[in-house]
Amino acid sequence: MCPQMNPSAPPRIAPPHSRSRLKRGAVAGTLLLADLLLRPAGVRAGCGPQPDGSNIPCGSSFLVSTPPLEDQIPDAVRLSYRIRFDANLGPADPVGSSWKLVFCWVNFHTPGGGNPQSIQFQATNGRPLYNRPQCATGYAGSILYETGFGAGVTDHYFGGQIGARLVEPADSLVLNSYEVDAINGLWQISGWSMRPLNGIELAVEITREGTTTDTAGWNCPDTFTLTDGLYRIWRVAWSDGSFTNATRFLLPESSARYIRPGDAVVLATENFTSLNPGYTRVTFHDFEVESEGGARRSLDSWRVTAEDQNETYSGWGFRKTCVDGAPAIEVSNDGSPDYLRVNDSLSLAASDGCPPDFQPRLSVEWLPATGSVRIEWPVRAFDFDLLTTAGGGLMPDAWQPVAVVPEISGRTLQTELTASEAAAFLMLRQPGTE
Repeated sequence: MCPQMNPSAPPRIAPPHSRSRLKRGAVAGTLLLADLLLRPAGVRAGCGPQPDGSNIPCGSSFLVSTPPLEDQIPDAVRLSYRIRFDANLGPADPVGSSWKLVFCWVNFHTPGGGNPQSIQFQATNGRPLYNRPQCATGYAGSILYETGFGAGVTDHYFGGQIGARLVEPADSLVLNSYEVDAINGLWQISGWSMRPLNGIELAVEITREGTTTDTAGWNCPDTFTLTDGLYRIWRVAWSDGSFTNATRFLLPESSARYIRPGDAVVLATENFTSLNPGYTRVTFHDFEVESEGGARRSLDSWRVTAEDQNETYSGWGFRKTCVDGAPAIEVSNDGSPDYLRVNDSLSLAASDGCPPDFQPRLSVEWLPATGSVRIEWPVRAFDFDLLTTAGGGLMPDAWQPVAVVPEISGRTLQTELTASEAAAFLMLRQPGTE
């Protein structure tokens, strides 16, 4: 469904002729991550090198935390951040091959140890559904225009050295296991939220716990055998204040004792190319790491290390914005030319100021003849098929679109909305729920 990557893992990627051409930065240790995001040309709607010699971007950009040496914590055991799903205006196909994806990798290491590891967070503009609540192996489609969010670990080194267990009740969290991109033996285990998240801000926390040699119950049946050894437990949780989803992950103690100091976090996009319609906006802020002794540092310094915009296709990626009066990282695709390019830097330090929180103004029109809403902004226009099953995705007949912001009279909308307001209007809520 989606690539799962470790920035220091050996590159298991398509042959060179099927890769998109990314502009590369100079930060050591991030080029493999950029390579690993690249997939065969046909997977992402024909992106990558074309027969005529041109290149169609795959909508990828990479933003890496780059704290100065004096601010690095070599023994970090906790990391937290906040993520807000501001706008999800789709469309997304039901099988996920053109989903817009926003990744957040938290990297680990053990001084003098083995291959570094990572936990991957993933936000998608289609919410995946699974056939079983525990160790789901059957993908059952998606609810379109709803945001999906999950966290997982991947067996990048094919050693059978990953594990996971759900902590919170499974009515809102699913443990899913599959072979990434159908690569034999490349297993990934992840916990996915089953809650609608459009317009929601989550507080995310990764906390180190103890070690264990007991591997029973840490992997899904009928997948792989967990190798004996000493494992470190890391607890991942996210909450909006009214609910909490949490999963514990196993990673080898020999390579995942601490959060890596020099590049603790890598953010990345996939399928944000201007050929993939639908405005998406996600913001990140309040990144913080904590040492074994309780010392805390903010992750304020960031740099783009790779991206694949070109003269023909551009207008997506990362830029600085403002959330609740403080600097934040925006991930979006409004087509404007001010997104960060390779080697551009971004600072979240409060002393560096907070820019205006820009969102494009959208024109919204109800189309009663087709039962859809037409959204227009300077980049492109497209229709939302709200009252029927769109693109084969799972949109239950009992669900109807309801207006959250702004108020509507009948089916006449205000004609000027921000992207967040339009996303709120398009939120799908089950009748009778808040």
